[in-house]
Amino acid sequence: MRTFLHNVTTAFGDADLIGESLMRPVRKCVDGYHYTFSIFDPRQEICQRIGEIFKRSLIFLVATLAMVPSAALASVGALSKLVNLYGKFDEKVSSRSEISEYILPILKPFSRTGDHAAAYLRARIVADEAGMPLYYKPFKGSEIFAFDQMEMNRGPKYYRNIVYLNTPEQIHSLQHADKTQSILYLVPFAPFNRELDRENEVCSLPKYQPDWAQHQVRLRQLLQVKSKKLDLPKDAYTIALHIRDGGNYDDNNTKTLHPLKLPSLNFYSGELIRVIEMKKQQGQNNFFIHIFTDAIHPERICDQVRRQVHVKDAQVAFSFTSRDRATLQYDAGNMDQFQCMIRADSNLSGPIVAASDTELDIFPSGFDIKNSEMMISEVTHKRRGVDKTRRSTCYRKPMEGWLPNCFNRFFYRYCGVHQVPAPRV
Repeated sequence: MRTFLHNVTTAFGDADLIGESLMRPVRKCVDGYHYTFSIFDPRQEICQRIGEIFKRSLIFLVATLAMVPSAALASVGALSKLVNLYGKFDEKVSSRSEISEYILPILKPFSRTGDHAAAYLRARIVADEAGMPLYYKPFKGSEIFAFDQMEMNRGPKYYRNIVYLNTPEQIHSLQHADKTQSILYLVPFAPFNRELDRENEVCSLPKYQPDWAQHQVRLRQLLQVKSKKLDLPKDAYTIALHIRDGGNYDDNNTKTLHPLKLPSLNFYSGELIRVIEMKKQQGQNNFFIHIFTDAIHPERICDQVRRQVHVKDAQVAFSFTSRDRATLQYDAGNMDQFQCMIRADSNLSGPIVAASDTELDIFPSGFDIKNSEMMISEVTHKRRGVDKTRRSTCYRKPMEGWLPNCFNRFFYRYCGVHQVPAPRV
């Protein structure tokens, strides 16, 4: 059934296979009939009724005589079109195995460009390792990345079978699979940075997560973005903040369901202070901080962070991109320039940082809920080529949204989001 639905939905986008339509609507058999019955006196009601009944009976008879052969011809035409369609499909069906990606239906309403890019990257890595072609489907925003021009194997594609890859064992076995069969292998998407050994057992997401660190060169090649570059100072330690505010896209319920993707502002300012103090101990006193954000008023976000960051004996300069210049292409093309990135758990900045030379990557990796407050209870620090450490934190904000907590808890278990108990204060 899944294979059938995939092929049908794909075929309806293929004008070469379907033509203008599978079957033209049956044309109107009777455009109108006009009869005059002058022998009846129109002033007599009985004559009018008899005339009206006669006209309707005559129209029904003529329409029936015209409709029966038309319906028969339409049935024959539809049958011949279906036979012809199947013949063309049988000719066009792929004779080799290919790999593509999929996003779970429950997650599609929340998915953005970064989510689709992460889904593509997972499938691309699997295709490289398995030695199979990738069935690439462009998406909104994909045109800014180098991979959109590099990928040539595009749809529509038809397959004899579709296989959903749910375990690492299934993915690893692809290297020895019969690649001459007509099979589409779908690689799962994860909405956040996953650590499989820590996930709840009831999590329904497929147990697969590639190690981006092993594919840095390939990621860098695929994620190149042509954009005007920020002018960064040479004598300062550069720090980027990727502050996901939600803008006009995410509502309060989304902010509750995705606590790691939309952390409170004090997470960014708190980790920024910690990095500055750490670098000061290493002799660095000059810092340049740039803010990437989807907020409607980025200047307000910059002012709030500036007011929360109080550091003595250090020069700290803040910068942000105005809303008229803060395009997806501009942000994605500049996130890889910084020495340190403090970010939300984002599928846009996450892969870009993994492909860059950023030396310190900081992001939330655990949350907790207490007394109607959402807390970032754990933060991960990844130092390139050195180590990865987790630290207990307690960045608080009020819970938002009207969804009941029973649904929120179901969603966390379903997606395997890390719920880490907050430290006792």
